[in-house]
Parts: sequence; C-alpha cells; structure tokens
Amino acid sequence: MSGSQRSAAGRPRHLVFLGDYIDKGFESARVVAIVRQLEEEAPCAITCLMGNRESALLQAVHDPRRATAWIISGGERTRTSYGVERAADIPTAELDRIAGLKTVHEDVLRYYVHAGRFWIGTGLKQRVNSANGGVTPA
Repeated sequence: MSGSQRSAAGRPRHLVFLGDYIDKGFESARVVAIVRQLEEEAPCAITCLMGNRESALLQAVHDPRRATAWIISGGERTRTSYGVERAADIPTAELDRIAGLKTVHEDVLRYYVHAGRFWIGTGLKQRVNSANGGVTPA
C-alpha cells in the first residue's frame, strides 16, 4: 500500500473490499492472494468482507449437496484456479481465512456490506436466511 496510505484530504486511507473475490474468473486464487498480501502489509488500513460467493464456497465445503450449485454459478473457475477437484480440497488455511471474514464494517461515516445482505432493526443485525447460511456480523 505504499504511496496510498493517506487520502487526498490527508486522512489515513482505509480500503474496504466488499467480497466476491472468487468465482468471477480463472484467477480467483491469485485475487485472494493479492488481497491477503495487502491485508498483511497494512492490517489497520484494509478490511475484507465476505461476499455471497465466499459464503457459497463455504456452504459447498460443509454441505456437499450444495457443491453442484456452487460449481454451476462460478465455482468451477475457482476450483480450477486452485488446481483442486472439490471445494473441500482448497487449502484449509485459505478456507479458514474466508470463514473468518466479517460481513459488515462500519466507520464514523458509513456502514459497509456486500450487496445482497439484508439488515433489519436498529444498528446492524443480519437477518438469518438460507441465502447467507446464517452468518452473523463479526
């Protein structure tokens, strides 16, 4: 992140990635590695959120009946990029990192969520439904 650590207004820069790092092309593993590297280099300046594609991957890992739907909707490209046959064959450390992604981030001015997440009530409470696998904000 060197050279981009301050905003144009001189405030510390904070990048928020909103998810869907995978399933969009044949370089999903590379995208995840780049984002992870940025996060390791500047952990206080980067926030990575979980998108529905990461949630679908985790569902495919934990419930093989959902693997076909994940493969059809882009998972094939992710499997190819990792060089594996099944979602569960993606390295455990990678799956653990994805499982640990937050679903919401807030700063003084904004709430950040991945599109397709539903929020109800006061503050930030995620509605539990089958689309998000019951994941709650961290």
